[in-house]
Amino acid sequence: VYDQGEISDETRQRVQRAIEELGYKPNIVARSLITGKTNTIALFVAEIETPFLLRVQRGIEPVARGHNYNVILFSVSDTADEVKGLEVMRQQRVDGVILNSISLQQDNSHILDFCRTGIPLVAVNRYGLDDSVCQIIWDDETASTEAVLHFVRLGHRRIAHIGGPMERHSSHCRLQGYKRGLEQAGLPCQDKYIIHGDYLYPGGYNATLSLLEIDPPPTAIFVANDVMAVACLAAVQRSGRRVPDDVAIIGVGGEVFTQYTTPTLTTISIPTAEAGRRAAEMLLAQINDEPIPETRIVLPASLTVRESCGGQPLDAFDPVALFAEEDQRSGTFDLRRVPDPASAYQPAGTPPSD
Repeated sequence: VYDQGEISDETRQRVQRAIEELGYKPNIVARSLITGKTNTIALFVAEIETPFLLRVQRGIEPVARGHNYNVILFSVSDTADEVKGLEVMRQQRVDGVILNSISLQQDNSHILDFCRTGIPLVAVNRYGLDDSVCQIIWDDETASTEAVLHFVRLGHRRIAHIGGPMERHSSHCRLQGYKRGLEQAGLPCQDKYIIHGDYLYPGGYNATLSLLEIDPPPTAIFVANDVMAVACLAAVQRSGRRVPDDVAIIGVGGEVFTQYTTPTLTTISIPTAEAGRRAAEMLLAQINDEPIPETRIVLPASLTVRESCGGQPLDAFDPVALFAEEDQRSGTFDLRRVPDPASAYQPAGTPPSD
């Protein structure tokens, strides 16, 4: 009944037929006492209404169901909630935990303490953990650098950034990627062009209005998530400016709705569903005492180019020559006047050629 013990395939099939004919439903509590498993995985999430996080969940659930595991959601708003939630999961003896709550919290002692209980745990996009904790992360910083360099290839020099709340590690990584992109392009990082939002529509909208009041205003805005980027798009258009003619925009997340804005939104596509799938597989491997080749998996993010940037980026350019041709009125550049480049552009993270 509980698929335990060494029995022949013939006997197993006969028992299974009897179960189906009688409509027998095993007692879950009794089964957990016999097997030592509850067949339950806890998924910790922050801001459960965020589409970005829900896509991670969609990657987890099919894998869990395929192995007869149920997934229960535990919503947390801060580290204190996370600490309490892990204690609840320990008492309820779930078979494993996937931690998809987002924080810049550097003290991860509560996570390490939980791992020492022997209950398997996988952290998704959580930084500051050592390799003793299984984790799936994506490369926010490199992708953000590539977004800025895409703007540069299009001729932009005044590139602004609408960041997320700095208690989120993703906000920190995207800000660092933005700064690195400017540095690689030989552009100064100006504090006036950096404003932090809240990852929600109002924050993106209000931050954009503030940026547009700067003299001179930015001609390109890198926004730390797609929700704020859509609000940024609306704010630019309502100000009487055109996207991408006056202001180009790139978001982060790869949300489905970015395909249906006018113009469609260029975005950094993050493999959230794959991260969820890989996290579930890694957790089940721990539960079943299977070997795990690597405890830290880094997934690449990629730039999905759509209409909100416009133009055709240069495949190669010399930033010094390009910026020497600056149009002082618009802050953009006449790419037709750029001399034949002496060196080729390489995406962030690409090693130099020999």
